[in-house]
Amino acid sequence: MITFGIISAVVCLVLAGVFMYFRITEKGPISVISKTMASLVFVMAGIYISARVGDNAVATLVPVGLICGMLGDILLELKVIYSVDKKAYYYAGCVAFAIGHLFYGGAVCAFVDPALHVFKILCFSIAIGLAVSTVIMLFGDKLKLDFGEYFWVTYVYSFMLVTMVALSVWVAILDTRFVLLAIGMVAFFASDLVLSMQYFGEKHLADKESLVIVNHGLYYLAQVMVVIFLAAL
Repeated sequence: MITFGIISAVVCLVLAGVFMYFRITEKGPISVISKTMASLVFVMAGIYISARVGDNAVATLVPVGLICGMLGDILLELKVIYSVDKKAYYYAGCVAFAIGHLFYGGAVCAFVDPALHVFKILCFSIAIGLAVSTVIMLFGDKLKLDFGEYFWVTYVYSFMLVTMVALSVWVAILDTRFVLLAIGMVAFFASDLVLSMQYFGEKHLADKESLVIVNHGLYYLAQVMVVIFLAAL
C-alpha cells in the first residue's frame, strides 16, 4: 500500500506542476480545472487507501479532511479568478479548510494510544494555537501584513491550523506512526504563511511567481504527506 501512496503522490505533484504553469501563465478557468485534477488525485488515493486500511478513525475521518482541503483549495483559486466575489470565496475556502483540520484532529485523537493522554495534549495544543495565532494577527503589521476585513476569519482559521500543527507534532514525538502527518501539517502552516504574504502583504507579492510556486508546492506536499501517512498505517 505504501508503494501505491508514493505513486499517487508523484502523479499529484506532476499535475500540481501543470496547474502552477497555467496559474502563472494564464490564470483562468484552465488553472481551476488543472488544480482540481491534481486535488482529485490525493482525494481518490486517500479514499482508496482508507478502504483498505480498515475500520478505524483515521480511515474514516482523514478522507473527509482531504475532500475539505480540495474544496477549500478550489474556492481560494476562484477567489483569484473572480475577484468581484473574492470575499465570499475567501470565507468559504477558510471554512472548508478549517473543517478539514477538525477531521484531521479528530482522527488523531481517536486513533492515538490512550496511554499518551491525548486529552492533555489536545488542551496544550489549543493553548499553543491560541497563543501563536494571536501573536501572528496582532503583530501582522510588523510583517507588513494588513488583514483588514478578513481579520477575524483569518484569526479563527489560523488558530485551528496552529492547533492541528501542535497536536500532530506533539503526538508524532510520542508515536512515530504520526510523523508523516506532522510533516504534512507543518507544510500546511508554511504554505499558509506564504499565502498570507500574497493575500495581505505588499501588492507586488500577490502574483509573484516564486511565491506562487512555493505556496502551492508546500500545499501539495502537505496533502501527499497525509496520503502517504494513510498508506503507511
